[in-house]
Amino acid sequence: MAVEGEAEVLVLLKPANLQDAREASVDPLSLDGLHAPPPPPLAAVWEVKLSGAFQPYKAEEEQRALEQAWARGESQVQLERGHVVHLAAPMRQVAQHGKLREVRRRALSEAGAL
Repeated sequence: MAVEGEAEVLVLLKPANLQDAREASVDPLSLDGLHAPPPPPLAAVWEVKLSGAFQPYKAEEEQRALEQAWARGESQVQLERGHVVHLAAPMRQVAQHGKLREVRRRALSEAGAL
């Protein structure tokens, strides 16, 4: 726990030798609080049906939230703008005002590069 005015430092340890987990070394990259490791690439693209055609969710944060919730087996996720996306079939988005829209997940091998 950090005291007001102090920064927390997270030190990640990894085995120096996979055969001997008793020895560990400090990962110097984990000490740099300015640069977090990049998030892993997405395995799929999430799309919502707008005006009769599927369009990808534009915000990467929404794509990641949907993919992470789906990977954890969650039945729904609430997006920052208030929409709730139901991840069980039939997948759909429910807007704050109640409008339903179809949602689909396509593997990047099907969707092509973004």
